[in-house]
Amino acid sequence: MVTAEEVIKDARHTLSDLARERWTDGRLLSLLNDGLVDISKNTILYVREKYVELINNQTLYDLSSFAYKILRVEFEDKPLKQTSRNELDRINSTWQAETSEKITHYLVDKLQEGRMLVYPTPVNAVIDNINFGGSYGIITGVTYSDLQLNLGDTLGDLGGVKEDGFIKVFYIETPTTITDIISTINISVVAKEPLAHYIAGRALRDNHDAQNRSMGVEEINLYVKQLEDYSLEKAKNFSQVAYSVPYRPFGV
Repeated sequence: MVTAEEVIKDARHTLSDLARERWTDGRLLSLLNDGLVDISKNTILYVREKYVELINNQTLYDLSSFAYKILRVEFEDKPLKQTSRNELDRINSTWQAETSEKITHYLVDKLQEGRMLVYPTPVNAVIDNINFGGSYGIITGVTYSDLQLNLGDTLGDLGGVKEDGFIKVFYIETPTTITDIISTINISVVAKEPLAHYIAGRALRDNHDAQNRSMGVEEINLYVKQLEDYSLEKAKNFSQVAYSVPYRPFGV
């Protein structure tokens, strides 16, 4: 468990500002939130997965209330190919009217990357006796299935699920904005020290003094170095072959 207070205290040690004379808690809290956004965009620490129900004749699936970006989609335990409207137009000019029980592609909304379209339009995607009581078609309970599929640790022991009635979505969770210094941060403890370096580095750049700005760059470099092993670019298991993210920390 990581708290905002712990991270900011560590940053204040680096800044030699335990008395809160140079930076307010509000300013450092703002930088902490910037850091969480940067970590979510560039590392696997906010990568999550959900099982989403396929609804007959529905192509649009909007996870943007909790997903910043969709990274990968699987159907019947195999990755779907990410494509574009232009590519589908080239392959089949009437693709929007095509229906099938089998999904083969997905398209991510470039303006809102937590939204996606699936192709072809699903039909007969029926799952018997599965409770989709959660929002956005998220599975909340299972009583029976003809196929035995182990859902693993993500949702606990839900029994078997019929594979052709849902998709498995890997996505980047949108970080919760921290508004109070005593708040708990929903992130792995491995981010605690790098996040403190990020806050200190950004804070030092508030000052136009050359020495402070140089120290700020050093802190940002430490932040990047400590998160290298968790970068999205290295995490091939969370990406399509063509998916790559150059690591450029926010504010640098």
